[in-house]
Amino acid sequence: MPPIIVQEKCIGCGACVAVCPYQALEMDEDNIAELVIDKCKDDWSCVPVCPTEAVLKPPADFKVTKRVYTEKEIEQMGLIVKGTNAFWKEKKE
Repeated sequence: MPPIIVQEKCIGCGACVAVCPYQALEMDEDNIAELVIDKCKDDWSCVPVCPTEAVLKPPADFKVTKRVYTEKEIEQMGLIVKGTNAFWKEKKE
């Protein structure tokens, strides 16, 4: 299972990109880390180097399912979609 990138926590330092031996992380146009899923080999070297804990190892019981959502469903769930990735919006209190 690949790491989870919490983009709202990413400060753009590039530590995760620099340490990944598979070039599975890159910085997007906003200088935020994003995963290149096809290159990720679940090495986990990116997790401990992140100073803000924006790169996380998912829990063992974390399940990923493939599903196509409508735009309305995406909005209701509070997701941000960038390319082929979906990210949860962080709720501000």
